[in-house]
Formats: sequence, structure tokens, C-alpha cells
Amino acid sequence: AVDIAVWDAIGKREQVPVAALLSPDSRKRFDVYLSGVRRATLEERVDHVNWWIDTGLRGAKIFLTGDVGAGVTELDGLMAGAPGLEQWMVDTLWMCSHESAEVGKVEYGKRAVRFFECPLQPEDLAGHQELVKKPGAPIALGEHFRSRYQMAAWVQQPRALDVYQPDIGRTRFTDYMSQKEIAAKAGIPTTPHMGSG
Repeated sequence: AVDIAVWDAIGKREQVPVAALLSPDSRKRFDVYLSGVRRATLEERVDHVNWWIDTGLRGAKIFLTGDVGAGVTELDGLMAGAPGLEQWMVDTLWMCSHESAEVGKVEYGKRAVRFFECPLQPEDLAGHQELVKKPGAPIALGEHFRSRYQMAAWVQQPRALDVYQPDIGRTRFTDYMSQKEIAAKAGIPTTPHMGSG
């Protein structure tokens, strides 16, 4: 919190947004995605996604369990009901077994999801390293790391992820910049994660 507050104070002193302090060529606009499609029935979830599409939304992430069969049924239903959405992402919140994660990676890959987030337990470095080697959807994770010391092994060979997602609420801005550089040197794209945690 202190690190984030210091960056904010410097931005106020310099009369620029923190983004301009972090990067001289910071974007003025960027795409966002809907995180969660929380409605009681599939029909209501489809209607909800279509409402968002009408506002200009291009992507949505859905939260599924480690039950890949149920997950594929849900994703297929949403994709069929909202064909105008360009990008789908899947997050299983660390609930897959090694076996179900492999099946999910393949099945979600067949459906061209942008990424398959947090498939295995967050401490399972070896399991993620093996999973990344398998065919299918790209693996995204990183929200659970607080420092560059925790994440470095995950982006080195053999890497354990394809998309790095540090959560600035945990990393703070200063360490986020270090983590982003470590991931970039390993050829791994970074997208900030903005969870409520």
C-alpha cells in the first residue's frame, strides 16, 4: 500500500497519471474483458454477455470448476448464444487435477480460448511446467505472486506459464515493473491482473 501511495503522490506532484511515470508511451485506451458471467441460468448468462457485446465489449472470462465436461458444456453454450464475442478466457481457480488440466487445456484450446487461467494449485511449479508443454490453450497465471523472487522460476526454462498476470495489489508498482521485465526477457507477455484481492 505504501509503494502504491508513493507512486500516486509522485504522479500528483508531477501532474501526470501513474501510467505516464511507468511508461513514457503509455496507452490512452486499452481493451478490457468482462470478468465473470454471473447469472443463474445459461439463458440469462447468454443474455448478459450479449448485452455487454452491444456496449462494445470484445472478451469475457468465465469461471469454471475442475469438471472439464461441465466446463466445455458451459463454454459451448455461451459461445453458441453469443457468437459476436471475439475472445473467451477460462479460469478454473486452481481446481483442476493434473489429468483434468491436460484435458481442459486441449478442449479449451480447440475452442480457441485466449488463455486457460490458474488450472493447478498455485504452488505446483513442476505440474505447470509439464502442462505448458502439452498442446492446447495458453496457460495464464501470476496473481498469487508478491515478489520477483517468487515468480522468476516460473518464467525461466522450462517455463510454467504462457501469459504472466501479476496483480498490482500484491506486487505494488515497483516490483511489478521488475516482474514485467523478467517475463519480457523470457519472451512471455504480461497483462496486469486486477483482482479484488
